[in-house]
Amino acid sequence: MLDACGRERRFLAAAGIVLVALVFLAVALEPPEVRGGDARDAYLMVRAWAVGARAEAVPIDHHVARWAVLAPLRAVVALDPDAPVLLHVPPGMAFVLAAWGTFVAARRAGGAFAGWVGVAVLFVLPQAARAASQPLPDEFVAAGLAWALVAASGYTRRPRAWAAALVAAPLALAYGARISSLIFAPVFGWFIARCGG
Repeated sequence: MLDACGRERRFLAAAGIVLVALVFLAVALEPPEVRGGDARDAYLMVRAWAVGARAEAVPIDHHVARWAVLAPLRAVVALDPDAPVLLHVPPGMAFVLAAWGTFVAARRAGGAFAGWVGVAVLFVLPQAARAASQPLPDEFVAAGLAWALVAASGYTRRPRAWAAALVAAPLALAYGARISSLIFAPVFGWFIARCGG
């Protein structure tokens, strides 16, 4: 059990990660006019759903399979379908969750310094600003995998069925963002089987 000082340190570390991620977003956020391609298509699709367009007006393509991206985007766009700036909210939140999950997973593996290094690496990746700014699957996959690693590190301490479900839930979200994330499932499955699952 953590003492009061340990809980306070963990809270401050989590608050620091969220603050650093928000500052990164404020500095590196790509303006709406940079959008194009998949990001624009995702916005137009959820906007059509939000304003009640007929089913024929909504294109059915590979974007529809990205439910982990479209569901939060749809919720935000429903607030104001004519405000494309809202496109930044779901990927920004996913970026904050990815940074926090990366910190926690790396801290559990190698201490607080490793956690901060992991977050720094996440921030300097070449596509970090784009992924954090656009409603694309990349940041949602990163958040899902980071929290699957956190759950897997918890599974090593208590290998129970509910703990395995905690590993599977963020993996399902990563899969929902990009179907090719299924490639990580065998690795986590092997890990769970190896740890007594």
